[in-house]
Amino acid sequence: MRRRLLIAVCIVGAAVSYPLEAQFLQRLVNPDVTVTLQHPPSVRLQITTLAFGPPKGECSEALHDRVEVSFANSDMDVVDRSHLDNVLAEHKLQVSGLVNEETAARVGEMLGAQALAFLTVRHCDIDRSTTRHTCSNGKSRYPCTKYHTRADINGSLRIEDLTTGRFLAAQPFTGSSAAESWDGYPDSDDQLQNAEVEIVNQIHKMFFPWTESRKLVFFNDKDCNLKAAFLLLRGGDIEGARRTSLDNLDSCKAAAGIKPKTLAHAYYNVGMVHFIRGEYDEAQSNFHQAMSLHGGEIVASAMAECRQAQQLSSAMEQYEEDQGSLLAELSQPSSTGTAPAKNDGDTSATGGSPSTAERLRKLEGLLKQGLITQQEYDQKRTAILADI
Repeated sequence: MRRRLLIAVCIVGAAVSYPLEAQFLQRLVNPDVTVTLQHPPSVRLQITTLAFGPPKGECSEALHDRVEVSFANSDMDVVDRSHLDNVLAEHKLQVSGLVNEETAARVGEMLGAQALAFLTVRHCDIDRSTTRHTCSNGKSRYPCTKYHTRADINGSLRIEDLTTGRFLAAQPFTGSSAAESWDGYPDSDDQLQNAEVEIVNQIHKMFFPWTESRKLVFFNDKDCNLKAAFLLLRGGDIEGARRTSLDNLDSCKAAAGIKPKTLAHAYYNVGMVHFIRGEYDEAQSNFHQAMSLHGGEIVASAMAECRQAQQLSSAMEQYEEDQGSLLAELSQPSSTGTAPAKNDGDTSATGGSPSTAERLRKLEGLLKQGLITQQEYDQKRTAILADI
């Protein structure tokens, strides 16, 4: 009863409210739909194999191990640290001297890695505190204590390109986790691990495509039967929702006495279905029509999200094109001829085309990352081996 009364009060108030309040009410009474934005990785080098330098800072070893395991689970090859140590010892090199134009490419070939990562933790802290409260058991009140545990980690990950010896990218990271209890301090290790997981997710976005979901309004007015399209969307029938939304828009435009707001909602819904389908130009065209008829924060938000999605889509296309260029490079015969057999499959010291071994490593990396099919892998592998 209280809920019905509250809704009634809101509706009555909306009749005399400002436009911003009306927009808020529309968000309450109309359902949400989910749109997905796909992001390319922030590091644009096509990395299939990565080596890590020694981590630095308190807590860095545990975080480093978690990052390595996470990368391995995502099908990126990570050079074993003992292998890195052996290469450094064998060639009497220091990590600080690896990343320069004279030695980086040679070390990269020895490690079989395109990039070298350095993880640094600058701050790792566990804070425990208490707060005093007054508790009640129903009969009496008494003093009591709540216990708090918080973990904070921050630092950075730096990436160096082993093909050129140049700085590639750097990203700061920060992770935190907090818990509270009436029965003593929550476990510190649990909070540290939660903070580490948060950081791993941030680092993943440097190397792997990732997605995020946004909730946007979909109008379900009874007029012009707008609700029918939403029911189809909710059931997963996106094509049906598209056809129904277009039919609803035609009906709205043809009907007499339809309010501009309802027609704007019909245009908006058509735009939203195009947005969900990744048809961004069509989506923006319909959003603009809705804005001209009855604009507001809801339409403006959808237009802004659509612009960002379109920009990200272009960035993903460029990333995939770069991956395709790498695949084409792997398909080209090596100009080193039979040289790979003389130096155990490594790239020619004269700086020629990638060796057969390197081309096969990169090809396998593309397969592991899901960027090519097994059939494409088999065909390219056969072509590369035929060039030996």
